[in-house]
Amino acid sequence: MSAVNPHRDAWTIGYWGLDPRLADRAPGLVDFLDKSGSLRNMAGLYSTGRPDGSLKKMVRYNKGKEAMIKVDGVMRTWSEVQQIFESRLIDATDPNNTKTKIYCREDDRIWTYISSEKGFVPDPNESTETVPIHQLSKEEHRRLVKHAKKFYEQYPEIEAKASLGDNGEIEERTCVFQISTVVKDRDGILKNFHETAEVKHVSMALIDETGQVYSFGGAMDLSMLSKGFLRTGNARLSTPDWEVFRGHEEDKTRLVTSMAITPATAKALLEDLKEYNRTGIRYNLSKQNCTGMAVAFVEKAIGIEIDQRLTPLELVYAMLPDLEQVPVIGWLLVKISEAVSAVFAFIRSITPHSIAWLSCKVTMVIFYIPKKMLVFVGNLFIYMMGGGKSHEPMHNDLKEEPLGSDGKIHNFSALIRSPLDLFSEEPLLIHHPKPVLDWQRQQKTTVSYRSKYPQLCIVPEEDPADRSHRSRSRKVKT
Repeated sequence: MSAVNPHRDAWTIGYWGLDPRLADRAPGLVDFLDKSGSLRNMAGLYSTGRPDGSLKKMVRYNKGKEAMIKVDGVMRTWSEVQQIFESRLIDATDPNNTKTKIYCREDDRIWTYISSEKGFVPDPNESTETVPIHQLSKEEHRRLVKHAKKFYEQYPEIEAKASLGDNGEIEERTCVFQISTVVKDRDGILKNFHETAEVKHVSMALIDETGQVYSFGGAMDLSMLSKGFLRTGNARLSTPDWEVFRGHEEDKTRLVTSMAITPATAKALLEDLKEYNRTGIRYNLSKQNCTGMAVAFVEKAIGIEIDQRLTPLELVYAMLPDLEQVPVIGWLLVKISEAVSAVFAFIRSITPHSIAWLSCKVTMVIFYIPKKMLVFVGNLFIYMMGGGKSHEPMHNDLKEEPLGSDGKIHNFSALIRSPLDLFSEEPLLIHHPKPVLDWQRQQKTTVSYRSKYPQLCIVPEEDPADRSHRSRSRKVKT
């Protein structure tokens, strides 16, 4: 165990709302939990549905006033925890590193605090298993499913397909699939820049028919970026997602979109998750990243393909402010834009179809070679940044496939695999979370969450009309 720092313990206790007696009754426990990241997880699990975020009940005391925490579902004293576990630095060669992992002394396995029911459990990221991290109450599950079913009010054409079970018959949608993003609250001329440049991740969650919550998301080995940030390597879907208990700062909002699915679909998604973690998912920072994985799971869950693609020019354009966001003259720029658009619309309306078709073809021929030259230069940059390299080989069970941006998982060794790839536009298409964020804002079941403390943003607040209806129902029964 690392040396006890009473001043750090005191600050940590105040920040997370721990019992102030803890530093005296269990010296070293706060440091043990904090440096391993367990305190953040404990706070997130306990403060879910509890606005105060206090962790006082997560650490209890026995009759001898010894501090106790959960280990595999059993309350253990701090002295017992020290006999069971050993805390080791993640990088002992880095003098500035204080982060640790927790190892079981008996079998040297890594353990982590990710379960509200069991506390410390063997780290599922060291295997292919996926474990639930939280259990919803029956009322929370009922409310969430009712909310998630509203998603199909915008998509009646896919509602019937989303309700099919294993045998092809209609099945009740009692499970929920969610995606979430975290965005900084910004207004003014830099709003688009912050949303495009700072939204870096898309998280996923699955809630089964019994209310068990599974959290997962794309996670890569950062070492693959050290020799070229566009190298391709193997990634996995971590449990829980690394960002699930982050993004709770006062200037950030988490957007969560819920989609009701059947138990058969939920089971299939968990099986896919297990298989992907067995073979690994080919990961590249610009393609099939965490965004690409989330989009692929949305397509698997409900059959909707979110267009996640941005070209480099579109990425730059997305960072520019909307005309109305420009100070002083924004209103004038909007008027000019509307007038110019109206002129072009009028020209298109009076242009014969044959002339428009011919003009389009001539333009394509004129700009074909310059466009290919730009594509070549862009792909050459990608190649120089590691895009032609593989950080590690693909799993033996995977076969090489073409690059794709069609909402599915693809197996590829690198972005640039042959000289001909230098002239392909596909390596230049970036899988970016900004289009996913824009898509979320258009969905009826997207809910915004803001919290002082980390928490699982799973269940929306109850609709006042539903609460009033249930209250009247109880009065009638009595």
